[in-house]
Amino acid sequence: MRSPHNIVRGFGCTLPCAGLPLAAAMIALMAAAQVAQAAPVVQPYVNVSVTPASLDLGTVPQPGTYDSPAELKVHVTANCIHGGVMVSLAPLARAEGGSIAPARVFLKLPATGTYIPMSAAVAVTGPMGPGIFDVVLKFRVETTIADIAGEYTGTLTITCTAAP
Repeated sequence: MRSPHNIVRGFGCTLPCAGLPLAAAMIALMAAAQVAQAAPVVQPYVNVSVTPASLDLGTVPQPGTYDSPAELKVHVTANCIHGGVMVSLAPLARAEGGSIAPARVFLKLPATGTYIPMSAAVAVTGPMGPGIFDVVLKFRVETTIADIAGEYTGTLTITCTAAP
């Protein structure tokens, strides 16, 4: 008869002490396999957010070219290289009819301070590496006598392009 200290009881079976190192080795291997499976895989990402979520370019008293008091802060976070930030604008439309073409809305380039018409997408940054970056966008609007008074709405699209 074996003494109780030479027998390991567990999982409904009885093993002699000599089997204990093998069981411990199997448990250690299983734990190592689970750790290897749990290792995180870092995926490349670029995140773009804006503040405020809605932008009011302001009110103009008469036809002319006006600098908008509104500013849009674009916040970019990335863990990879990307091609930079692009901004495009759909026509500003009035619900009762009429529109202001993107060519009459201008975006101030942060790097140079010059205003560029938004008739096509505008690059506001060049290629960028990993990190956190903020850029503030300012606008200028040109209205004419043909632009009927009222509220005009449109969609401003901000994208990050793929790495060059």
